Amino acid sequence: MDYFFKEVLPLMVKGVFMPFEDGNFGAEVFGEAEFMKKEGKLIYEISLEGIIKNIFDLDFSRKLSVEETRKKVYGNV
Repeated sequence: MDYFFKEVLPLMVKGVFMPFEDGNFGAEVFGEAEFMKKEGKLIYEISLEGIIKNIFDLDFSRKLSVEETRKKVYGNV
């Protein structure tokens, strides 16, 4: 993922991020949004229904840990 943060994200001018059904963001997705926000780039959230809205302030209470993210993606492994 280091490559993505060094080579891909810096070239982007905006990003669109999708949370899980419960409204929380996976650890890596949140990290990407945080990186772009710190770089002064526009970030948006897209809902499961396809509604896109600007994220003005990142809500850290919606960030899952790596373990929580893995559980969401893979279930109880």
